[in-house]
Amino acid sequence: MNPIAILGSARKDSNTAVILRRLIADLDCDIVDLGSSSISPYNYEHSYPTGDEFVSIIRRVIRAPITIIATPVYWYSYSTPTKMFIDRFSDLLTFETELGRQLRGLRFALLSSGAEPRPDKTLVEAFSRFCDYLGIAFIGCAHAKDTGEFADTEMVAKIRGLMKASKTVLKP
Repeated sequence: MNPIAILGSARKDSNTAVILRRLIADLDCDIVDLGSSSISPYNYEHSYPTGDEFVSIIRRVIRAPITIIATPVYWYSYSTPTKMFIDRFSDLLTFETELGRQLRGLRFALLSSGAEPRPDKTLVEAFSRFCDYLGIAFIGCAHAKDTGEFADTEMVAKIRGLMKASKTVLKP
């Protein structure tokens, strides 16, 4: 299975999509565009319409050696599609618990784009705590101002290196 990137931008050809393509250039990586996916907001009854794709996306995430969550920074936080996706992980704690247990030990990286030259500390902290709570290894955050250069080229190299190395690792 290839690494997977979850693109949480509200625009089809957004700045975040541009930097995601740069990050994964020449590497095998599947992309799930949340903007064209059917994912309902979290609800306490766990009642979702037929065709809701959250669980099928999570099954792909579980098989992937690395997951990249790519989001623009909106008001010091995730985009709405990304936030809705992350909120649905609550289902994996109370409803789809077997899938939730399979998150432990997975590796996630955050990719952000925004108006600032450095990643937003509030966003990175929230994502780090999200990963920590679920037992997911947080690789780190790669960030670019708009479609410019990445703020931390070492982090980009680390993520790309793990993606390349994952081709030699077999997952069940």
